[in-house]
Amino acid sequence: MPEKPGAPPAGPAGPGPTIATVGANPTPLDAIFIVFTSVTLLLFLLWVLPVGETKFSNAPPFLKEMVNSVWAKLSLAGGSAGALLLRRFLDKSPSPNYLIWIPSFMGILIAALFLLSKVMPSGPVERVLMDVTMSLDKQFPDPDNLRKKYNLADFTLWEDSPDPGLRPHGVFYDRNVPSEFHYRDTLIVKQDQRSRAHIKLNPALSNTQDSALPWDYDICLNASSKRPSQDGGPAIVLSCAGGACTPAKPQDPGYVVACEAGLNTAGMALPVVQAAEQTAPAREPGWDVPFLQTLQKMTDRQRVGYTLFDVSFTPQGRATQADGYYYALRVNGQPVYVGGLSPGVEKEQLQQGMVNHILFGLENLNFTGRFDGYEKLHLTVFFLSGKAVICYQDLDRDYIALRNAAPVPPLQTSVGTFQWTGTYISPQNEDRYEVFVASAVCGDSPEKSCAARAAFARGQFDKFNLKFRDRPAVMVVRPPLRKPPAYGLALGLVQPTSQVQFTFNETDANQLCHWAAEQIEQGRARGLIRSDFHLYDNRKAGGYEPCH
Repeated sequence: MPEKPGAPPAGPAGPGPTIATVGANPTPLDAIFIVFTSVTLLLFLLWVLPVGETKFSNAPPFLKEMVNSVWAKLSLAGGSAGALLLRRFLDKSPSPNYLIWIPSFMGILIAALFLLSKVMPSGPVERVLMDVTMSLDKQFPDPDNLRKKYNLADFTLWEDSPDPGLRPHGVFYDRNVPSEFHYRDTLIVKQDQRSRAHIKLNPALSNTQDSALPWDYDICLNASSKRPSQDGGPAIVLSCAGGACTPAKPQDPGYVVACEAGLNTAGMALPVVQAAEQTAPAREPGWDVPFLQTLQKMTDRQRVGYTLFDVSFTPQGRATQADGYYYALRVNGQPVYVGGLSPGVEKEQLQQGMVNHILFGLENLNFTGRFDGYEKLHLTVFFLSGKAVICYQDLDRDYIALRNAAPVPPLQTSVGTFQWTGTYISPQNEDRYEVFVASAVCGDSPEKSCAARAAFARGQFDKFNLKFRDRPAVMVVRPPLRKPPAYGLALGLVQPTSQVQFTFNETDANQLCHWAAEQIEQGRARGLIRSDFHLYDNRKAGGYEPCH
């Protein structure tokens, strides 16, 4: 019997019903459920993973807000559940395989997010100021007396990253900090970048004069997954020992981790960086001097003054291609470390077409009139394009401690015209007395011969290795102020900071006079200390007066 047109073909003969294959029936509600569920799971994944925020730090702001928002995740989850319930209620047909579609769509979203992070410009990364308290394994001898007299910072701290442009600063002992963490400072931490800072101990306080390391402690930190509250004020507690500073446990709240325990933006472990393993060249022994800002705050203190030097220039020639500069200073052939920092740590932005000023202050270092009563200053200015030195300029001048420095005639160079002036800044309550024990009167003889006689007497006196109150006593050559020319020989005392003090208050000056008289009576320094030695008051014209 022929089949009817349009009728389904007959199945094989045999018992049982006919079996029909029925496919899935995707609906718009299925699409909503798959999309909402995939996005919810992805947001939850980004929120849970420690590297989530840093890995996609340049994603659009709305996506970051969704990752951190609980309500966004709950809303999407609610919409997903609602779409699924409506699908089951309105359409009884077979649904797609969600276990395949949801992970597949999540993979597409992750790939799209990765591509988006590559093409989108990096937005501002969270930058957190952390209040740091620190303990050092180095014990400072008698910190209060030295600090009070010389206003010395226990150490200088500076940052290499994430903001190396910040000026270095000195850190002082803080009695108000509890327990053994007696130092406080501030570090900057970013979520996608390690924070790197260095500590250089003050040689005068730490007895590390022979240390040739550019720094004594290395601080290398990464932000942890634990976020500081905005109310409590983020804080870090560091313990510094063995050349490195790491979070102190259990005192540290856990906002940062040491570099070896952290991850960089690529999710790869950062290398361990220890100060003892640094490859920077050894630092030449020299003098540590305070920052100019520190000296400017000390004018009301009882101590010697300082000379404020100003080197001014306008970039010309190849220097017009530079965007920054730094300087290196030497006094009598030895390097001077301002704030204890090696040259190049602190850089300045170069102002093109304008006058730039290099300002620094010099107290009395080991200034004993080494070169015919003068000291020799050598300054090198390095011009930078980015981080590379493209040219430099050397400058020289003579200097007499504790006096105004006469302007140096303008120096025409290929990188600009330089001028160098110096002004002596005397404190309000200055130690103003000098003890002159001898002099070399020039008369009609050549001045060079006169200065040589004074330098020879100084060398002979210093060979006696005399001490006053356990401080080495030396002679200081003071060039003539007026005619007839004479080079004075004043007594100086070498301080724990290696500075030579040769101005005193009235009481100390008279006690030094008594000590000088005893040296004559005991036959020490015979012929080098005259019996008619006297005091000189720096604040009076012709201020010679007898010792009392």
